[in-house]
Amino acid sequence: MVIEMNWSYIAGLFDGEGHFSICLSSSSRKSSDTSVRIIASISGENEKKMQLIKNFLNEGGIFTSFGTYYTDYYSKNIGWQKGKATHLQISSFDGVTLFVNNIYNYLIFKKPQCEIVMRALKLKKDLKAIGRGKIKENIYQFDELRHELHKYARKGPKQLKSWL
Repeated sequence: MVIEMNWSYIAGLFDGEGHFSICLSSSSRKSSDTSVRIIASISGENEKKMQLIKNFLNEGGIFTSFGTYYTDYYSKNIGWQKGKATHLQISSFDGVTLFVNNIYNYLIFKKPQCEIVMRALKLKKDLKAIGRGKIKENIYQFDELRHELHKYARKGPKQLKSWL
């Protein structure tokens, strides 16, 4: 079977096997210790297919981290199984921006999460333009977006953090 790699294929795979994260960290020591990372990840069992996706993204200027890990998973029909999965992660600001701009029109299920991530990317871009210290001053806005994103997770939303 030959897989034609294109943005609609990647968006379909992301709709089923991908997720977005907004990661926040803050230190009360100084404003430069505050960071916001926006991440897009895809996991899959077929390492060759994931390598094709990685190559396609790299050719488009989106660089990823890539690795295979062993895990236990639960199947309703079979029960607990051992298996391996390949994980592909995009964590650079420019990479995530290119990724969401290319998959957005093809998404079906994760379109609302993509819109939240687009808002977070815009906020981060706007704040970077006026100075890094502004990220710490506006960390609450990122936390609200993170909370909104987690409403779509199976586990439900995480608590808002106290950034004092």
